Amino acid sequence: MSFLTVPYKLPVSLSVGSCVIIKGTPIDSSVNEPQLQVDFYTEMNEESEIAFHLRVHLGRHVVMNSREFGIWMLEENLHYVPFEDGKPFDLRIYVCRNEYE
Repeated sequence: MSFLTVPYKLPVSLSVGSCVIIKGTPIDSSVNEPQLQVDFYTEMNEESEIAFHLRVHLGRHVVMNSREFGIWMLEENLHYVPFEDGKPFDLRIYVCRNEYE
């Protein structure tokens, strides 16, 4: 099994029809507050807009959002967390014309 450095940054360009696949296994969510965060920036710097922001607070909730012109938009919270300690997951994010699925 290989581990990636955190944070892991991958400079790629995503177009409509792209699919990002993230695989992993949560380990002991009772320690601290383990999270998984995915940000799709519109440019190659962290000050740019964030077209898609996903943060999973393992064992608690999932937050989705975007940042436009330096302002965070309306946050969407999901209280169903489909990740369990020790169980591998396969997260797929599809890039659509006006949204992410």
